[in-house]
Amino acid sequence: MHREDAAPAVGALAAGFDGARYLCFGFGERRFVFERDHGVFAAVGALFPSHAALLMTVLRAPPQDAFGASSVIDLRIGKKGLAGLNAFLQSSVQTGDAGTPVKLGDGPYEGSVFFAATFTYDAFHTCNIWTARALRAAGLPVSDSLFADGVMRDAAGIAASQTVSGR
Repeated sequence: MHREDAAPAVGALAAGFDGARYLCFGFGERRFVFERDHGVFAAVGALFPSHAALLMTVLRAPPQDAFGASSVIDLRIGKKGLAGLNAFLQSSVQTGDAGTPVKLGDGPYEGSVFFAATFTYDAFHTCNIWTARALRAAGLPVSDSLFADGVMRDAAGIAASQTVSGR
């Protein structure tokens, strides 16, 4: 999302990152994102309810420059959709006793940080399902999918209809 579209509580997650133009969010199983060993035991462990982490990556250049144009789908959402997306993102971040987000540590990329998530991660609550729910909170008709290609297919269809209709 564009930084200026972020609600104050969501935008505050990027405090200290000068020049942030875009905020990118992801969701994952907490142990998996911090451990170096991603063997069979880590994969099996992620099938069962466990703590999750929210990754926020701050970009100064467009997402297409960071991730490649073929990995980015531009979706337009209105003010009501932005409000829904911001509420979903805010509800995804666990806060401590003082009401501040619980930071877990630096993320894997320059300008990224992990926060404790309020949701659990398991075989039926994956990163792809979290992403689909974030898009639905923005008012977009995206179905839950265990796999990234399902979410990307829905997003591509929405983007194509937005282009055709001029929305």
